[in-house]
Order: sequence, then C-alpha cells, then structure tokens
Amino acid sequence: MSLCAVFCIADIPSHVLNAFVERSEQFLRGEYPFFHDTRVEDHLVILTSTEDIPDEGAPLPIHSFKSPFLDQTVEDIRDWFDLNITQDEDFEIVYMPYCFVVLDERSVTDETCLFVSTDVEDAPFKSIRCDFYVAYHVAIQCTETQTIEEDYIGFFLRSGMVMTRELKKLALDGGLYIEGGEVKVDQEFKDLMEEYSI
Repeated sequence: MSLCAVFCIADIPSHVLNAFVERSEQFLRGEYPFFHDTRVEDHLVILTSTEDIPDEGAPLPIHSFKSPFLDQTVEDIRDWFDLNITQDEDFEIVYMPYCFVVLDERSVTDETCLFVSTDVEDAPFKSIRCDFYVAYHVAIQCTETQTIEEDYIGFFLRSGMVMTRELKKLALDGGLYIEGGEVKVDQEFKDLMEEYSI
C-alpha cells in the first residue's frame, strides 16, 4: 500500500498527531477485516522536513516537532507536493501521487483535516474537510477506485459539508439509518443528496 503524505501548516500538539493516526486505524479496522494485520502508522507519513522525505511511516507515539510547512497555504503545499512527490521518480510509486492530507489550526480544536486531491481537471486541486476517522480512507478510495468528484466523496465536495464517519455512512446508505430496530429516513440529508446529485 502506498504512503500518504500528511502536512502540518499549524502547530499541532503531539496528542492531536497521535489521535489522527489512531482514529484512522480504528476506522479502517472497523470497516475492513484485512486491516487487522496492518499498522496504519506505517502508511501515514507526517512530513517533518522539506529535505529528507521518508520512505516509510513513523511508529507511534509521534512527538511534537516544528513543521517546515507552518503558515503555508494549501496552494503552497500542493506546489511542493507536485515538485517533490508527484514528479519525483523516487517517490511517485512509494507515495499516493495525487493526494495528501493537511492538518491545520482547526485540526487542534475539532479533529478534522483537509483531504486534498490534485487529480482534477478544472483546478490545481480540490479539497474536502474530513474528520480524523475517514481522511485516510478517502485517500485510499481516491487512489484506488474513484476521484474526489465522484459518488459520495463528490457529494461532500459539492455540498461543502464536513465528512464525518457518521455522515459518510448516512450518504452510503442513501439517507437511511436504523433506530430502535426500525429503518428511518433522514429526509433533510436525503434532500441534500438529491440537490448535490449523489
């Protein structure tokens, strides 16, 4: 499995960095039985240098560090990523070449991050805000099976909603959920899905 680059554009405490990796692993192990033998920390690479690009993830716990990407924009990160990962023959196979994750100031307060895809036709990149549980899963999906503009991921892109694990499940289930043993409909969410064409 390819590595996923993670950039910190704000000062991110170590407990938040570790929570990001732990939530990603918890979600994938819950969704896919074959992930029980996989350590997500081996595949999420939090970049701590612009010079030394690792070819493997770092084990937990992750310690605080001063990010070389502090205060940069997503555009700046996209340009660096394109030059140093996508176009570099040494890394284009090791890393997911057209997507990455950004931890920002908001990540510290609400455990969300930006998933960024550069595999789009009409813009340099597109991004959606995801909770820590689903961001890495979206990166896997966009690397292996679909683009950021398709299916349920496209719904979150077009609607501007934060993709949480609960809303992702609701989108995949067509706005249906089970409560008290009964199937119910979240009509407001279903209407949004129709409005944004899922």
